[in-house]
Amino acid sequence: MSAANILLDVNGIEVIYNHVILVLKGVSLQVPEGRIVALMGGNGAGKTTTLRAVSNLLESERGAVTKGSIELRGERIEALGTSEMVNRGVIQVMEGRHCFAHLTIEENLMTGAYTRRDGKAAVAATLDKVYTYFPRLKTRRTSQAAYTSGGEQQMCAIGRALMANPKMVLLDEPSMGLAPQIVEEVFEIVKDLNTREGVTFLLAEQNTNMALRYSDYGYILENGRIVMDGAAASLRENEDVKEFYLGTGGSERGGGDRKSFKDAKSYKRRKRWLA
Repeated sequence: MSAANILLDVNGIEVIYNHVILVLKGVSLQVPEGRIVALMGGNGAGKTTTLRAVSNLLESERGAVTKGSIELRGERIEALGTSEMVNRGVIQVMEGRHCFAHLTIEENLMTGAYTRRDGKAAVAATLDKVYTYFPRLKTRRTSQAAYTSGGEQQMCAIGRALMANPKMVLLDEPSMGLAPQIVEEVFEIVKDLNTREGVTFLLAEQNTNMALRYSDYGYILENGRIVMDGAAASLRENEDVKEFYLGTGGSERGGGDRKSFKDAKSYKRRKRWLA
């Protein structure tokens, strides 16, 4: 991985909430420009905290990066404000979508262009592009966001981020609360945006199977630490990942059986990185 190609470099960060609660413990990861990198793990593993550390949203949650460094194209960014991060092209799509319920879909999208300084014509061209990727949003553009489906609100949240012309989108739990076919549709659009528009994605996702299908590289977090990383294709074939994250048995179980609760007692014994 060429250093010149690294857009985001997170090096050994620790994050503490309320001055006492240690959430991230020496997390390091890299996001190459133009790639999709997945940050996976269960609820409470530290995925959202990692994204908030990058986008500098920790302060509102009484959190802070207390050790390590975060660099965007070689520039230290821990001290930058969120507006400065947006100006550098880093946009976060929050978990749970967070659309403005009383605004229409199109009004929600236009709020994403608030920081743009390249004129109305350029903004209108971006809006047309968003509607090309999300035709359902064009159909619902005059509807209040509160009266649209969860899938449409997720598409609106991603589309709003695209209106800022981002270099990198931090996408937090895009599959949460969505029907499987809608999840697949959202991930297909993410892949399309990455391929066609060159948008870099760092996505936090509990759905490991979906994350590994659509990403180039993955990191697995547990209890605030990175316990495994690698190319998505190799992680999909890793026996530990299959057993503990994809829900299929490892090699000693024949490779295809679902895990049952009676096997849970062997979890820590067999999970090599917890030894």
